[in-house]
Amino acid sequence: MASKSKLIFIIYSILFILLGFWLVSAGLNWTQTISQVNSLLYHPGGRWLTSLAGALIIMVTVILMYSGLKTTREMSNGVTHELQNGRLTTTLTAIESVVRRAVRQVKGVREVRPVIQTENNTVNILLHVVLNPDVKVMDIGPQIQQNIRKQLTETLGIEVSGIEIKVDNVGFETQGRVE
Repeated sequence: MASKSKLIFIIYSILFILLGFWLVSAGLNWTQTISQVNSLLYHPGGRWLTSLAGALIIMVTVILMYSGLKTTREMSNGVTHELQNGRLTTTLTAIESVVRRAVRQVKGVREVRPVIQTENNTVNILLHVVLNPDVKVMDIGPQIQQNIRKQLTETLGIEVSGIEIKVDNVGFETQGRVE
């Protein structure tokens, strides 16, 4: 869930918790809640406040309903291809697996952590890599990009819109201590 949706959901939950507490206190006659509501509604400022709270609840409800009713295609976590008798969806996990395999085939790469985003049935890839110390970074980048594009196109039939590589570290071989 996106951070905006989380914030809206939290606000909505707080409003309903407060409404729930108010209903419980009214039902158990803990306070004079009905007379408080009546006095609030008879005061001109209270009417605006009550209308604003109602409008806020309606607005948040519509937003949550819209996000809950999104189609599965809008919420898809992969790339979908329409076939003759249906559709084929390749998940982000499968795409990540092919990307990892493609990067590991390039000599000089120690570790890889791909971050994959899909948009309009294409993928955008951000790679965090750790390289061996004897590798020329400017030479290995194009090899990685070419290998990924080739593997994703041939294996999964997916078009790659962009590949960004971030070299997080150049790993040095650890040598055993002599004691």
